[in-house]
Amino acid sequence: MAQELGISLENEKANNEFASYISDRLKSSKEVVKLRLPMDGSTIQALLDVDKEWQTKGKIRAFKARDDSKYAVMGTSKVVNSTVHRVKFKFKNKDDVPRNAELKKIDLSARLLLREISYGSLITSYLDKVVSDEDKTEALQALVELFNSMADTTSRIIVGAVGARRNLYLKDLGKIITMSTVGPNIFLGRYFDMLHTSAENIRDARETQHLRSQISSNSSETYSKKRSREQSPKV
Repeated sequence: MAQELGISLENEKANNEFASYISDRLKSSKEVVKLRLPMDGSTIQALLDVDKEWQTKGKIRAFKARDDSKYAVMGTSKVVNSTVHRVKFKFKNKDDVPRNAELKKIDLSARLLLREISYGSLITSYLDKVVSDEDKTEALQALVELFNSMADTTSRIIVGAVGARRNLYLKDLGKIITMSTVGPNIFLGRYFDMLHTSAENIRDARETQHLRSQISSNSSETYSKKRSREQSPKV
């Protein structure tokens, strides 16, 4: 692919020179026709998988390690490599430490996504030039694999952002924070409804506490009387 696109893998350009290898023929100036296509199932599944990881573990990784290494870029573009952030900073407010960690994950995910987009652009340009059907098939397979990785990375940005926002407003509400990010849940339409329901449940629990205590007491008393009758000597 590098040969077809004229990319030199030996002599890296200066940091301020970023050449574009996208074919001019693919840069359309025509007005784009607006279409509404359905979401592909594999894309939705990627979001569901990341959401499940969030619900199960209460946190998510910034990316899959294999994707980070697979879509690394040459040294001229270190600004988008995931290893760029390693600055240690002491926060005065201890609550800022986990918040910073969450935002850092989103940052790292976005950097990987940018690199993946670059890969997609180059593969597309390669497809425009290559002649061999076998090479085209391999490039298309690589493109589909790339799209799957992009879906996973994007899902991690979505779920991570929702988690970060929840921690700002709901840090004391426990399991509500790790509820599913898919569907009409927190920050997707039913935030106040869920809080209202939770408040009602707490209120109802408090109001019925004396009834449960009474029922428990009556049950214990009934059991004691029954036990006493059973142990009493028969005349």
